[in-house]
Amino acid sequence: MNKKLWGLMILAFILVFQSGYGKMIFADPGDLDPGFGSGGLVSADIGGFDTAIDVAIQSNKQIVISGATFGSETNFVLARYDSTGQVDNTFGTNGIVQTNLSSVDIGREIAIQTDGKIIVGGSTEINGNKDFALIRYNGNGSLDTTFDSDGVVVTPITSDADEIWGIALQTDGKIVVTGTSNSQLTIARYLTNGSLDNSFGTNGITIVAGAIGQVIRVQTDGKLVVAGRTGNDYMVVRLQADGTLDNTFDTDGLVTTDMGGGGFVTAWDLSVQNDGKIVVVGNSFNGSDYDIAAVRYNTNGSIDTSFGTAGKAIYDFGQGDDDGAAVAIQANNKILVGGHSNTGTAEVFTLLRLDTDGTLDSTFSDDGIVTTPAGQRALGLAIQIDNQIVMTGYGSGDFVTARYEGDPLPVLDKQIFLPFIVK
Repeated sequence: MNKKLWGLMILAFILVFQSGYGKMIFADPGDLDPGFGSGGLVSADIGGFDTAIDVAIQSNKQIVISGATFGSETNFVLARYDSTGQVDNTFGTNGIVQTNLSSVDIGREIAIQTDGKIIVGGSTEINGNKDFALIRYNGNGSLDTTFDSDGVVVTPITSDADEIWGIALQTDGKIVVTGTSNSQLTIARYLTNGSLDNSFGTNGITIVAGAIGQVIRVQTDGKLVVAGRTGNDYMVVRLQADGTLDNTFDTDGLVTTDMGGGGFVTAWDLSVQNDGKIVVVGNSFNGSDYDIAAVRYNTNGSIDTSFGTAGKAIYDFGQGDDDGAAVAIQANNKILVGGHSNTGTAEVFTLLRLDTDGTLDSTFSDDGIVTTPAGQRALGLAIQIDNQIVMTGYGSGDFVTARYEGDPLPVLDKQIFLPFIVK
């Protein structure tokens, strides 16, 4: 052993684990996020009866809410919060932007461009008639004067009520909207400068008689899907990219679904799954009151009978009218439905999570259902990149926004590995 060392070997095998190596950090999906606002909630009093209608998440995790305030005048309203729910004072005045075009202006759905500019669709009343109104804002909340020279585009479609209810952006930056014109479903497409796109429909507009559009989405193949109602039935329309009806969708481009009649059954929102199936949410009528309802369609427009019961998933809370207003699909294909339910004494924010077959997901708040009494009616829903869920609407005449825990992202505690050295 005293012989000349025939080699020098140094072994260093060091693993440094800070406590709990590999520990996963879990939250309870469906819980209000205590890191957002006050106990997961943020409210904003704009000054009148304030209704938040839609929500979008910017790339820097800022949260933008669109809606309207109803007072002596009715205005478009935007509010922006940072990722913790604090008001973003770099946006508008104390985080709020109001836009007044006439005595009655209603902002509804929101879309955010890749450059951070914000587009809101709604309506403005001119000479007693409502017209389509589309507004584009810069990232700081100021009007974007590169959009029709003043940031505002007003489009009279008919001499009756013309209102934008839904908005979406194509991959080429063009803006598509849907709504109603004289009680007819109307789809319009605008160029990035705010002018109507004459390559779409007739002079930029497609009208489908006898229906009302509430929401529009762009498929990955460029086709447009619109949902709303005709009579007291759900209605889903699919258009080719040029604005003509897509005859591969139920042979004529239009599908109707009986949801029980009633005075006001409608589809309010839709989302397209990665496999192309279309999930539509709204309400249905059970003979005495309204229930939250979701319907899934195959890519050819037929009802997907593997979803819910014969393609329909209906949830009745048993105390009065319930309504599904918004839908979002998670990366794992689970389906979030936001809206409201009735406790018998009050309306409350209601968030459901469905498994891919339309049944309630028991891993979400134990039974798939979360209610939040601080809000009355939830109208907008979005999923953050970290899986947290943002839902917005109104309560007691103010904007109310809630953030809920989503499925946890695995987080490994810090690890350091030093190499094994042999010499």
